[in-house]
Parts: sequence; structure tokens; C-alpha cells
Amino acid sequence: MNSKNPIASTQFPKAYESMKKPKLNIPDLNTELLKDQELFYSYDTAVYPPPLSTTTCFVNETVNPDPCILRSSMYTVPNTSTGFDSLNIPLGIVLTPFASRANLFELNEKPIKCNQCSSFVSNFTRVEGSVFYCSLCKERNKLKYPIDTNSDIFKHPVIEYESQIPDQNTQNSLFVGDSFFNLNFIKTPVFLFVIDITQPALLEHTIKATVEVLSDPTFRCLYKKACVVLLSNKITLLKIEGEFVVTLDVVNSEIVPFIPPDVFFDTSLSTPFVDYLETIESINCTKIDSINFFNVILALTKYAIGSKVALFSSFYFPSPNLIANFVENSSSLSIFTTTNNKNTHNDVATYTMGGIFVYSPDQLYKIKADLHNICATKSVFGVKVSVKTSNAIRKNAIYANTLLDNLNQVDLPQMDANSTICFTFFVDEHVSTKEALHFQFVFEYYSYDGSYKTLVINTHLKTSDKPSEVYSSISFDTLFACLAKFISSDKKEAATHSKHVEDLICKFLSYYRKTCCREVSATQFVLPETAKLLPLLYQALIKNKSYSSTLNEIEMRRVTNLTVEQTLRYFYPRLFTLTDFYIQQDLTKIKSLNLSFKSLDSSEIYVLENSQKIFLYFGKDVDESLRDALFDDKEENAILMKIVNEICSNYGYELPIVVVEESRGSSSEVEFMGFMVEDTLNGVPSYHDYICELHFKVQKY
Repeated sequence: MNSKNPIASTQFPKAYESMKKPKLNIPDLNTELLKDQELFYSYDTAVYPPPLSTTTCFVNETVNPDPCILRSSMYTVPNTSTGFDSLNIPLGIVLTPFASRANLFELNEKPIKCNQCSSFVSNFTRVEGSVFYCSLCKERNKLKYPIDTNSDIFKHPVIEYESQIPDQNTQNSLFVGDSFFNLNFIKTPVFLFVIDITQPALLEHTIKATVEVLSDPTFRCLYKKACVVLLSNKITLLKIEGEFVVTLDVVNSEIVPFIPPDVFFDTSLSTPFVDYLETIESINCTKIDSINFFNVILALTKYAIGSKVALFSSFYFPSPNLIANFVENSSSLSIFTTTNNKNTHNDVATYTMGGIFVYSPDQLYKIKADLHNICATKSVFGVKVSVKTSNAIRKNAIYANTLLDNLNQVDLPQMDANSTICFTFFVDEHVSTKEALHFQFVFEYYSYDGSYKTLVINTHLKTSDKPSEVYSSISFDTLFACLAKFISSDKKEAATHSKHVEDLICKFLSYYRKTCCREVSATQFVLPETAKLLPLLYQALIKNKSYSSTLNEIEMRRVTNLTVEQTLRYFYPRLFTLTDFYIQQDLTKIKSLNLSFKSLDSSEIYVLENSQKIFLYFGKDVDESLRDALFDDKEENAILMKIVNEICSNYGYELPIVVVEESRGSSSEVEFMGFMVEDTLNGVPSYHDYICELHFKVQKY
């Protein structure tokens, strides 16, 4: 292989290159996805494993959570630590607790907890009159009153409780010792617009985007209060006095604790601010030190129970030591900047569940859509995540875009419908095959309306001493998502992690061969039916441009927060022709094309989506009139808009559309061709050759 790819495996023997390649019946991802979609019209969560993450069907949530909330890499776990270690893959659970497709059951009853481990009574709890036995620690609990087993507590695996707002922590003030300045005066989340007015082009698009957001009804519903901060050679805050907008200049951040909370305005009365913003002009001046304005931002975020900060700037961004301050204030930072800024790889944004948006001069128009996605997305703030498990299970690692000080509790500034957190576990002791493994995930947070809630997610997994039963329960898309998050968790260790993952896959397949397929010949390469597409997805990952010769930390951090479906599409996008959709009129009925140059025809129009962008690819022989009709108010345009709407509604956010024309040599064409991951790409052989290479490696174990 090409040694320039830091996360590709070592060079395969050169003798192999001259050998005649055998014809292999290699697994096809698109066939499997379509077969799974046709198999499931509805799904009852009492049955495991669930449909794949790309499958759309009716879900009846009974025993276990809706798979859009919780997915596991396996649904039957080896019942011994030796058996689990021999498997060589993680027991990973990916949670998307606030998924838009989920129906959270809200309960007004007071929760019942175990006296021993403090876990919540759930649908897995055994009850005998006034006694209940904890499903996790097995403790016998005696209550003063009989337990009503018909209560909704025992009917739903996912329950959202109304909770008491916790006491304010007034002992760790960032600026002053007086607890007065740490009180949350504003009892709902707020939004801060921090605008650099020294960059004319950036300012122009920022003002347009901000004005549109301030007029958006969804934004006004989600954020009752907002604040505007202007950056130049000083820090300027806007506030209303009477019917006019006045300015409050902050030159020295030492006066930060005394900024009045009335700089936050009612979003329902934002018209004066809109009028004022439209009059702002760029100025040419020396910029204020970033530490000064970040002190101001942090002071402002302390006024509310949670906040989102949108920073439009080409300033030098702060050091990562501010991450803890943002997390403590339940504040999420998103940075909008330009390509001439060399300091865009900033941990403060990624580790506060925010985002980094970098624009070239001709891409600044995208600010409007990116800002709208952030402002119009319902979030929860100050999230505290904990997990309790059966005694035989131990936590191994956590993958999320935040500071991870320990495995007992994870603090996240905010989460939305697409935010995920991934836990991996291992088996620590022997378990009876008749006994299930139980997991309880608890999320405590402030909702968008200021109420404090506790979300409890319960699930269980079977155990077995038979490897065949374990292999048949594997969910390859979730397993791959867990492995991708592991590789993405540390840029410095990405190459080492990637090589480790390939070794795990080889050992995993070797163990399958030894335990489930002992009679096959040495020349046969057998793959478990449930995980046969894992090699395809792994080689797609190491071919991805963000994981090849130049590791892209921004994209790697993005992958850490992707859902299982988004991860699958990110590394193996969906590709289909406009003609196929015109015939089927339904994306779920279309078999996507293999990601190979052989799939492309110069006379066709193709749509490719990777959960982040939608590419519209025009072959060079496509009729000019058809191309024009797609962007006019005609039938063809209606078809295109239907495709875009179906894709965006599936993910719950707007995706940018990128137009690609064949043989133009544009950067967008290079990006599009980089998705042809079944061909030789970025120093990694074709999918066919990679399978042959993998077979060679598996035989060594």
C-alpha cells in the first residue's frame, strides 16, 4: 500500500500484485440495505436484533428502547470474560437520546429508586407486593406501601421525569467570590451573537444571517432571550433603552462581573436590533485580545441556565483551557470563520458540542444555512450523563465531544436531536446463560423551556456460551460506528488506533472461522452473515480524505458525534440516479449504486448524499435543456426538491447542495470522486483486492 496513508496497513507482498486475481463473490452493502428495508414493515422492540439504522419502519416500543435512541454492537453477549475477550470486538452502545423520531414518555409520578445502587425502578424490575428486586445490583428493597405494577413505570423502557432544579453551585466562581454573580437570572436558555465587525465580507453575510434568524418564529420559541456582542478594538454590547438601541463598551475585562443582565433582550421584541444591525458598517482597526472578549462571553453565559454562542470572527482563538469554563456554564460555542484564519482547529468549539464552519470567500453565503441549523434546532442544556449496569459488566470507554474526566459522569454543555454519546463495555465475570445483562442510562438536563428533567433509558442484552449465537446477534452498522468513533477520538493516535482496529477485525474473523466454520477449506474466506460488510466499511474509512494522507481533526471530531446512520452514510454514501427516483418516487425503494467509477455513466445525472452534503453530479453528455430544467420551476425541479426534502427530513437538518460537472476538474468533482471507495483510492487497494489481502492476514491468526 501507499506509505503516504498514515492509517493504511503495511505494504502487501509484491508477489500478490502479479498474481491472477480470483473472482470473488464479495458482500454488497446496497443489496443488504435494500433487503433489510423490504424485510421490516414494522418492528417490535421485544425482538433483537433490530433493523439496520438505514431502515425506515413503524416501531412498537415495548421491552427495549426504540433503535433510533439506542443501538448496540451486539445483542447477545458472551457469558464469560474469556469468551468476550476471544471475540475481539467491543460491546458498544450508541445513544441518541433526543432523536427527533423518538417518542419520549413523560411521567409525572415520583420515581422509585434502589436503596443500594440508586438506580431507577424500570420495566425490568421484579416486584412482589411492597418489595422490589433491583434488576442491576439484585438488592431486595422494601417499601412502606404496595407497588402498583400497572404503573407506567413498568410499561416503558424510556421515561422522562420532571425533576427538581438542582442547587446552584456558588463556590466555584470564575470571576468573583460573591455568589450573587453566579445566580442564573435567566431561567431559560439564551443565544449570543458575537460579531467581528473588522472583516467586511464576513460581516456582510453575518448580518444577513443574524437578521433572518432574529425574525424566525422557531428561534423566538426556543430562545426567549438573546444578546449581541460586537468585536473590534473594543467590546460593544447592545441593549435597549426605551425604544432605542444603545451601546455599552467594555474596554477592560476587569469590569466583567458588573455587566448588567439587561443586555439580554426579548427575542419577540427584536425589531430595534434588526434595524440597528442593518446599519452596521465594517471598520478597520486593531483587534482586541481574544482573552478579553472570551471573559465577557463567559460572564454573559453565567446569567442563564444554558446558552449557545455563535462567534463570527477571524480573531486568534483561545487556548483549550477555556473548555472547562464553557462546560461549567452549560454553554456551547460554534465558530464561523474564514480560510485565511490559521487557528480554526479549536478544541473549545468541538469539545462544547458546537461546530467549526470554515468558509472560502465564495462560500460565505453558506453562513445563513449553517446558522439557521444551529438556531432552529431544539437543544437541552447542562446535560449530566451516567450509566449503571449489571454487576458482571464494566465500563471501558466513552466517546463524546466533551471533556471526559471520569467514567462515572459525563458533563455535556448541550445535546440536540443528532447528538450522540457512545459507551463501550466489557464482561468482567461469569454470567448464567439464563440471566440477562441490564443497562440503565440516565440523562439530567434543562429543557428549552427552562424545566429540569431526568431521562431514564433501560435496556437488556441476552447472554450465551455459544459463539454462533453471539455472531448472529451482531449489528455491523453499530459495530462500525463504535470502531470509527474509537479511531476518531484522538488525532495523534489515529494511525495506531486504525491499525489496532484492523487487527481486531482479523482476530474477530479468525475466531469465527475456528468456532463456527471448522470444516471449511483453508482457501475459503468465510465471513459471518451479520458482519460480512465490516471489511468494506473499514476500507472505506481509511480511504476517506479526512483519514488518509492529511488527518482532518475537525471532521474526525464531527464523526465522534454522528449517529449510527450518519456514520454509515459518511463513509459509504448513498448514490443513485435521478432516473431511478423518477421511476420509484421513494428513496426507500431504490437500490443504491456501488461506489465505483464503473457505476457512473456520462449521460446520467446522479445524486450522492453522505449525511453532510448532497452532491448533484452531471455527466458530460447530459442534455443542456435537462440540466436547466432542474433549476427552473418545472416538473424536473419538483422531482429534485422532493429528493432533497426526503433526505433532509430523514436527518432533521438542512444539507447543502453541491453541483458537480464531469471532467471540469473542479474541487467539487475531486471531492465527489473521493467517495468511490470500492476502487483503488488514497493508497488503499480496491474493495476486491482488499478482501483478498484481508484473507491473507486472517490466515496468519
